[in-house]
Amino acid sequence: MSLARTAAARIGKDTNIHATPFGPTNAGIAAVNAAVESERFDYALELVKSVPHNGWVSPTWRARHLLDVAIAHSELNQDEAATDRLLAQRRSRRSGCATTP
Repeated sequence: MSLARTAAARIGKDTNIHATPFGPTNAGIAAVNAAVESERFDYALELVKSVPHNGWVSPTWRARHLLDVAIAHSELNQDEAATDRLLAQRRSRRSGCATTP
């Protein structure tokens, strides 16, 4: 993950080449996902702070990111924050547009 994040930082912007999205936002979201999947929930929430709020990723990736953040909050017994992320995910799904994490 650190190599991907370093490469994304060098590129400096989100790109979508040949239907392959990559950049700081994508790498940040992938790092959060990896932390959640490895049950490092505190670390996942630390990583969320470094995910660009105005970067581009597909609506599917953004929705999955919001679910990952909700899972991390839930596993840490932060129920209100988890609910907020679930509601944000629901809104993004309804509108078809991305929201900030």
